[in-house]
Amino acid sequence: MTPNALRCFCAVIDTGSFRAAAEVVHRSQPAVSQQLKSLEEELRHTLIERKTGRPTPLGQPVYARGQRILLDIESLEREAGDFDEAAAGELRVGTSDTTALYVLPPHVKRFARAWPNTRLVIVNRGSDAIIKQVLERKLDLGIVTLPIKHPHLEAQALFTQELALVAPARHPLAKKRRVRLDALEGEPMLLLDPAT
Repeated sequence: MTPNALRCFCAVIDTGSFRAAAEVVHRSQPAVSQQLKSLEEELRHTLIERKTGRPTPLGQPVYARGQRILLDIESLEREAGDFDEAAAGELRVGTSDTTALYVLPPHVKRFARAWPNTRLVIVNRGSDAIIKQVLERKLDLGIVTLPIKHPHLEAQALFTQELALVAPARHPLAKKRRVRLDALEGEPMLLLDPAT
């Protein structure tokens, strides 16, 4: 069993098709099919329903375990790369515009001093898009709005964000120190996109 075979198998499950999986793993569709075939021969079981692209009953636990194995392999590869401080690397982080503008700058400075040979790439997207890119391994980590629950992601709270209501001075709510959420019902508001 090779990491490439597991990677191809997991990509087929993630994308639901051999063609899309081939794009994700940067291989031809026949190469993905061959990797899956070799994995199934080794395990002596069919792992994917060919018509639907869905895992078979055995394919489900193999997928879950394969994902963990692939994450461990990637983690080990990164650790080995980080061990050589002279090696130039790249850290890809996804976050919202607000976090990138108002929270990250002092941390980016400290990161640049601590890891001068590592290129920091910051991608601005909404939480759902960031989560998707982390799962597709296009990003190393994401800073998103909690809660998120996904079996292949580990989440940790970094900071809390306090939201403030801004209203004209003559508005009845402007005189209150605290405003309950239900008091805003029916009020015209300027808000961020619901996906943020």
